[in-house]
Parts: sequence; C-alpha cells; structure tokens
Amino acid sequence: MAPRSNFIKVQHGKMELNIPLKLFEPGTSDVRPAEAEKLRRQLRGQYPWLTDNAVDVILKRSQEEMALIMDSERTVADRAREMIVRGELQKALDFLEAHLFVYEDDIDANYLRAEALMKIGRTDEGFKAMRHAQSLAARKGKLQSR
Repeated sequence: MAPRSNFIKVQHGKMELNIPLKLFEPGTSDVRPAEAEKLRRQLRGQYPWLTDNAVDVILKRSQEEMALIMDSERTVADRAREMIVRGELQKALDFLEAHLFVYEDDIDANYLRAEALMKIGRTDEGFKAMRHAQSLAARKGKLQSR
C-alpha cells in the first residue's frame, strides 16, 4: 500500500522534500539502490550545500516515513494475521478480543478470532466464533442488498 500521490513528504531541518515513491521497492519501505543514487545526485545538484551525511539522513527519514505510512494503512485484521503467521496465537487472540470489545461487528476480526481459537486448540469456542462471524457477514450482506 502506498500513498495516493507519486511522492511522500520528508522534512530535513526547515526543508520539506518530495521524495518519489519509485525510491522504494513496491509494497515495501526498502530503498532501491539505483534510485537512491539518482536521488542523491539530484539532491546534491539542487542543494549543493547538502553533505553526504545530510543526504544519508534524508534517505533514512524517507525510509522511516514510508514505513510509517505503510503501517498506518494496516488494518486490525492485517496485524492479527501477521501475529498468527508468526505463531503468536495468544497475542493475536488477546489483540483481537480487545478490538472486538469495542468493535464487536468487525467481521474480519471475528473470523480471525475463530481461527486463532481453533489453532490454540479451543475448537468449540472457535466453531462458535466462526458461526458468529458468518452470521455477521450474512446480516451485513442482507443490509447491503437493500
């Protein structure tokens, strides 16, 4: 996931720089070395007073900003799914239950809660949670079709 423009904004001192998204590997905050070199030359050409160290800082801040943007676009379900994949089942379950305490009709979170319960071995609760998620999805489908 990326921002809706072709650039992200990065501050360096009082300067606000537009950093092109092509600096990053698609879908990541990993910097492409060839693009970093192009940006380095461009910045040094536009702002000859920037030192190599200053450009390194700008590149690092760009990477950090992109990581923040990507992290902010992740849903609760995305975060929980990552925990489940890493085998952090109880952590995922606790995270989902805290979320569902406030947002009880979150269909994706309910499905993932069911999955986590089943993987932990609490299958009866998992099947009950799955039926609940399915009923939420069916109810939402009926509401949207009106």
